[in-house]
Amino acid sequence: MGSDRDREIQLRLCSLNECNPSKLYQADIQEIIDDTLKHLGERTETIFRLSRFEGLTNREIAAELGISEKTVEYHMSKALKELRVSLEDYLPMLLFFNLYHLVG
Repeated sequence: MGSDRDREIQLRLCSLNECNPSKLYQADIQEIIDDTLKHLGERTETIFRLSRFEGLTNREIAAELGISEKTVEYHMSKALKELRVSLEDYLPMLLFFNLYHLVG
């Protein structure tokens, strides 16, 4: 009987080790990001996506959109502030598991 219990415990531990919470919540997080950016307006959403998803610098974004770098900085700051609030429930967990995977 003890061996069945030991196998069950081992199976559960293996399942936990294979669990990657960031992947489990990825769709939820992406939906929150999309909803938050849409709520902030088209200009802020465009600037954020160009910066974070396409890797453009503030200077490149400013040139592409015909605006100042200060305007880009304003919109990025606005987006990041709102995203921190929108994702506040997910941030501690993601930070913990990202650090855990780096160490482990």
